[in-house]
Amino acid sequence: MQPSWCKSLPARLLRFNLTNGEVSIVGNLALMKVLVGPGHVNYLIANGIAIALCSLVNFAVSEAVGV
Repeated sequence: MQPSWCKSLPARLLRFNLTNGEVSIVGNLALMKVLVGPGHVNYLIANGIAIALCSLVNFAVSEAVGV
């Protein structure tokens, strides 16, 4: 007999990976476009900023979704 947490593990992993991937890819592309284009920020600095912001958003989304 499996514990109850074991049954929901695949669904939780899928939900986490889908939300995390979506926020990371879409967020990074959008932030890079804004920071490098109109913001005139160096692309390396803009990438660091985008990664940091997407990390915070990923944490918030994971907490909200309950993953």
